[in-house]
Amino acid sequence: MTIKLSIAGPDGKVLSAAAQDDAGNPTLANCAAAELMRSTFKKVAKAQIGAVATLKF
Repeated sequence: MTIKLSIAGPDGKVLSAAAQDDAGNPTLANCAAAELMRSTFKKVAKAQIGAVATLKF
């Protein structure tokens, strides 16, 4: 499954996380997106960056 992330550059906090491909299991994809919302990433100079996380179970 893939989860699209929007991340605030200055503090690395996830602004949004949404399933792009739920791999046939929307409940699991929504749970994974919710957990990724709690993540933080390395700080960058840009105001906002995007990323796609591919998860395999």
